[in-house]
Amino acid sequence: MSAIWNTLVRWGTGKGSDNSALKSATIESTVDNYRNMFDVKAKDKDEDQGKTKERVANAQKMVETYYNLATDFYEYGWGQSFHFAMSYPGEGFAASLQRHEYYLASKLQVKAGQKLPDVGCGVGGPQRAIARFTGAHVTGLNYNEYQVSRAKKLNADAKLQALTDVVRGDFMKLPFEDASYDGVYAIEATCHAPDR
Repeated sequence: MSAIWNTLVRWGTGKGSDNSALKSATIESTVDNYRNMFDVKAKDKDEDQGKTKERVANAQKMVETYYNLATDFYEYGWGQSFHFAMSYPGEGFAASLQRHEYYLASKLQVKAGQKLPDVGCGVGGPQRAIARFTGAHVTGLNYNEYQVSRAKKLNADAKLQALTDVVRGDFMKLPFEDASYDGVYAIEATCHAPDR
């Protein structure tokens, strides 16, 4: 696993593990900690339910750990938009994701000058696409510190700082004033909500 990780880290940052969420030395312990969250060796139903309650109580930690492990892999193999989209015959993967993001913006009737948050923004792929497509200001919201830093860097690389911002926060307790946005969207992020 270390060889694959190091390859992905070099691909993602261009300079080794300095900008990765995890240093090579911590990968195995992080994987072990994540697996332990799902270690169900319960002897009875009550013990199993206790493990489930513990996992729900630690949902943010679980999601943070998962994305610290997975982000570089996702970006390497999937690109910067961590969601699915139906693809039409002859349409490439990246084109299907972009079409889906444009479709969402169109259905929401997003217009230039409006403000909206991308709740659970990942590394900001849809955020940048929708901001560029509509001229709206899109604020990414994400609990994962590493993804927030990646999104900010990628937004700057795309020269979209005037139309984007990224905030670290919990979408179950939005860190925004009431009525401060014209709309809101989430693409496959609310599956991580501990209380759906």
